[in-house]
Amino acid sequence: MFLDARGDLPSDTRIECDLCVMGAGAAGITIARELASTGLSIYVLESGGLEFEDEIQALYKGTSIGHEYPALDIARLRFFGGSTNHWEGSCHPLEAVDFERRSWIAHSGWPITRSQLDPFYVRAQKYCGLGPFDYDAAHWVGKIAGKPLPLRADRVRTAISQLSPPVRFGIDYRQDLETAAHVVVLLHATVVDIIADPSNGQVSHVRFGELGGKRFTLSARAYVLALGGIENPRLLLSSNGVHPNGLGNQNDLVGRFFMDHPVVEGAILKPSDPKLDLSFYGVSDTQGSYRLNAHLELADEVLRQEQLVNIGAPFIPRDRYYASPGIESYHDIANALAKGRLPPHLWGDIGDVARDFDMVVEASSRRLFGRRLFSSAEELAYFGFDTMTEQTPNPESRVTLGDERDPFGMRRVKLDWRLSNSDKENLWRCYEVLGAELGRAGIGRVRLLRDREDALWTTRLSYGDHHMGTTRMSEDPRFGVVDADCRVHSVLNLYVAGSSVFPTGGHVPPTLTIVALAIRLADHLKSVFAV
Repeated sequence: MFLDARGDLPSDTRIECDLCVMGAGAAGITIARELASTGLSIYVLESGGLEFEDEIQALYKGTSIGHEYPALDIARLRFFGGSTNHWEGSCHPLEAVDFERRSWIAHSGWPITRSQLDPFYVRAQKYCGLGPFDYDAAHWVGKIAGKPLPLRADRVRTAISQLSPPVRFGIDYRQDLETAAHVVVLLHATVVDIIADPSNGQVSHVRFGELGGKRFTLSARAYVLALGGIENPRLLLSSNGVHPNGLGNQNDLVGRFFMDHPVVEGAILKPSDPKLDLSFYGVSDTQGSYRLNAHLELADEVLRQEQLVNIGAPFIPRDRYYASPGIESYHDIANALAKGRLPPHLWGDIGDVARDFDMVVEASSRRLFGRRLFSSAEELAYFGFDTMTEQTPNPESRVTLGDERDPFGMRRVKLDWRLSNSDKENLWRCYEVLGAELGRAGIGRVRLLRDREDALWTTRLSYGDHHMGTTRMSEDPRFGVVDADCRVHSVLNLYVAGSSVFPTGGHVPPTLTIVALAIRLADHLKSVFAV
């Protein structure tokens, strides 16, 4: 059943149920669907409606005070289905090494292993509209076009990603929740406070409201917080009626260790053979609704030997126009002069413009007149590595509360995202390993774009928009917010779902792991609370 708090609930309504799920994105919808047949009465509180609404989306607004970061109200979507409403669908499980405590990475290590999560990954495949749970490139040889490159597997390996159609959880699973006898999805229901009872260490109720001014309460036996990697800590920090630092924050860990996946095109491959067949690494259709593509990553042995974190490096064809350093240097000069200063590499930039003058003219013609002048601009120049990299956990990279308040009176988020020099140096060393192996195999030469480092990590930096780590998982409450079952250490009946529980984030998009962990959490809740 679906209800709307704006019109279906009188103000001051009090609700009682077995399970309250806060948030209806991939995690929240999965948990509700998994438990729908258990007999538990379940309420799913969703801040938005069934469609995008500007005033609801604006509740995500906040301030960034660290490294430049996208506006906080554009990375996620705040209506039923959450960010799966604009999800591109790329899926890959975390690697086994990602779960390990790695001596060279401070604060690494999950309290569960990859093998323990594998059965839930298998079930998550179906949720995400994917094929068999097999990401070994060898399995797909002969099933899709092309072949993997002949690389030494103990140095660099080819890895497969599966691409969901993509599944829109709010559309594809809506009917299941509409017809579930014991599930109520309450739209336009924004949770503003989680109230804990200091006498028994449990949540007694939550307060929620709608933008029209009505306020409500809900009491449950158990609660799941599934609002995302920024809103999860925001609500915990705001819920400070019992603990002044926020709920579950006795050790000052809520909101810390914020991570994303920086995406940097910091190296290029010039093939030895202009007709190099990289079709295996393009997007390949399958007999099903899902698709595949492949990328390069480093072998576990290399990560341990070199003390690195992993990267995912797909091959991106680039034509002469895109590849032109002259165009980039022209923009660097123009942007610097517009700010009243000279670019730091002025003479090098001028040299690039002079050597690439035809492409600079091409760019001017396209921009001013919409005309293409030189057919040579379309010629393949190289392959770029649009590289997604793991970020090392840093306690100073964090979500806190600012002074500005939203229409509910809640303090808005203040994000201090930090990238360390070690994250940047890690990427260059990973590229060196890739380059050495591609050169050894006769594939081509890899050029590192270290001369563009400043721009690569600022104006040309892209983001996975994957918010991770802010309610991290650990068996020891001194080092994490939730335990291995995703229960908040200091609260007996409060659980957290989503990528905020990731202690480390790997180098792959998190949605498949979010869904696997949600299924695992649903099984745990079933064993503890189901009638």
